[in-house]
Amino acid sequence: MTQVVLWGLLLIVLVGLGATVMVFLARKVMPTAERKEGEVEAIGFVFAVVGVLYAIVLAFVVIDVWTKMTATEENVYREASALVEEYRYAQNLPDPQRQEIQLLAREYANHVVNSEWPQMRKHNRVGLEGYALLDKLRSAVERSRPPVVGTAGDSLAEAAAQDAYAYAVSQGDLIAQSRETRLAAASAGVPSVLWFVLLGGGLMMVGFAYVFDIAGVATQIVLAIGLTVMTVLLLWSIYEMEYPFARQLRIDPDAFNFAMMRFIQISTGG
Repeated sequence: MTQVVLWGLLLIVLVGLGATVMVFLARKVMPTAERKEGEVEAIGFVFAVVGVLYAIVLAFVVIDVWTKMTATEENVYREASALVEEYRYAQNLPDPQRQEIQLLAREYANHVVNSEWPQMRKHNRVGLEGYALLDKLRSAVERSRPPVVGTAGDSLAEAAAQDAYAYAVSQGDLIAQSRETRLAAASAGVPSVLWFVLLGGGLMMVGFAYVFDIAGVATQIVLAIGLTVMTVLLLWSIYEMEYPFARQLRIDPDAFNFAMMRFIQISTGG
């Protein structure tokens, strides 16, 4: 996060310097006297229309990528938490079943962290190994259905075992659903046509700030810098959050690393 802040501050400084230079160039190329000949009113009207439309589109995209990134992070933790529940369920099973389920849970978590995460950072498609591990894990859980004894003395214990089994099966379904959502989010960025609208509209918005007839070069510099910096920062934030698992604001595999710590805690009883 500190690195992101430093990049943001550097971007503000560079954009501010660039905006200042552009103000002086605009005043040299288009002197104030030439901009008083009935053009300011027309420029103001176009600026107002373009500004409203661009603000709506920009706000929509910022909210969309922010919501997507937040939802993706929550989904990752949901997947890892469900995996921990599978591991915890196996702790109370007989030894062969317990070892199989817990081993598969550890292998799946390791595969997600060490194999799938690097691919997601590059927006690449992951292989089928993770799907195979998850299929084996879910099959092992489904095979652990407790037997029906039917005696009155064991009715409560039997009901509890059946409930635990049903919950474990549902957690397997949750892992599969969360996995699909995670992989889809890794490669779903802002469409190219929308980037064209954002960049083109941003250039138009910023460009208008340099052709207005504003009394005093200092006032125009302040207004131009403010508009340019705000537009660039919003576009930069969209770029950083476009892919949840890449770039500076990426989601790291902390949830699965924590899940593997929980595996050790559950196995050791600590």
